[in-house]
Amino acid sequence: MKLLSVIGATKSNWRLWTLALAGIQLSFATFDSFAQSLPKLMNLALISHPSIASQRAQMQAAEIGIETAKWQYFPTPAISTERVKAANGDLFYSGDKTVTTVRLQQPLWTNGRLTAGKEKAQATLAYETADLNETSLQISLKVAQAYADLLASHWRMQSTEQSLATHQKLREQVQRRMDLGAQSDADLQLAQTRLDSVKSDLSAARARVESYAVRLKQLIGQPVNLGELLANLSAPLNLPISQDRALETALVIHPAIKKSRAQSQIQEAIVEENRSALLPDVYVRAERQYGAFSTPTSNTFQDRIFVGLSTQLGAGLSVLSNVKAAQARSLAAKEEVQSQTLSISEQVLTDYAQAARLVEQTQALESALTSQEQVMQSHDRQFLAGRKSWTEVLNAARELSQAQAQLTDVKANHIAVSWRLALFVSGLDIVNNP
Repeated sequence: MKLLSVIGATKSNWRLWTLALAGIQLSFATFDSFAQSLPKLMNLALISHPSIASQRAQMQAAEIGIETAKWQYFPTPAISTERVKAANGDLFYSGDKTVTTVRLQQPLWTNGRLTAGKEKAQATLAYETADLNETSLQISLKVAQAYADLLASHWRMQSTEQSLATHQKLREQVQRRMDLGAQSDADLQLAQTRLDSVKSDLSAARARVESYAVRLKQLIGQPVNLGELLANLSAPLNLPISQDRALETALVIHPAIKKSRAQSQIQEAIVEENRSALLPDVYVRAERQYGAFSTPTSNTFQDRIFVGLSTQLGAGLSVLSNVKAAQARSLAAKEEVQSQTLSISEQVLTDYAQAARLVEQTQALESALTSQEQVMQSHDRQFLAGRKSWTEVLNAARELSQAQAQLTDVKANHIAVSWRLALFVSGLDIVNNP
């Protein structure tokens, strides 16, 4: 189906108003020039939103963490200087008063601790990258929903304005007939009541437009130009792939699943780090000492090389408790991967089915709106001929307004659902390359 632009409403012509409400013909075509507005808004949000800057800083810190983990394989330099004040007869401190020691210690075997540390740092970077992408995805989803809500509220406001014009015309009509003695005062009061109700609805509709415009403004970081937005309307999107393929792709690229998997890898690395503490580290240390507390050295130095073992068992058997706790957290992280997979699968399958149903629903509502328009025109003619009551005419006008509002809601919902599904399946590619 082709993409149709929104046609301006003409208050005196119900048919033109029907076309105006139809707006965009629901399309399962590919992207074209109309689909530029929403990606532009998403890009603005991703550029200006403070949470994106925060996540980028976290990712940079994780990159530095990998560099830090790699440095752990290198020797550790150390230098210490001590000066002593001891009694004159103290045999242990009868030499130099100041001793300086320079050390260089290299780990030879850490029972996998250094490898686990590097893997944890790499998994942390993967986690922060996925977290950044998930934040970007969530912001894009919010923009798409706010965009659809703004369109729905604007279209509903237009529908209410048309309904107001209709009820004003009907009130004037019944006023003239009452002046001629053809209608009762009760009919005029009923028309006025309906007119006041529509005025109230219009005020609420305008408030909703302002509210959704503010929400979208907060997301993109600048005021919303409603006229430009309507001139570059983004249509519902089509995914030219099967439901199974859409689900498979979404589960591969969705950042929430990637983040859960990265968290699982982090916990696995922590388990290995804690296990490494059960066995001692083996190291070699080269040392040069200037001076000696026990013997005067006349500013000479001594070189030594040590091979040693060191342990980090902690208090009591706490190292065993740490291993068990890390294993439990690792298991929880693996279960979180499954939980995220189920949640995203449900969302994708629901949106895929809903997108197809919304096409059918829109077509049915467009047909119903055309029929309701004809009913309204028929009631108007039959009322003048005395075959329909004034209440029936007002009810037909109200039902037409309700049908128009229902159609606008479905159209806007279709935009939100199709773009959400596209974001799940294509990721942020549809923002950068619509």
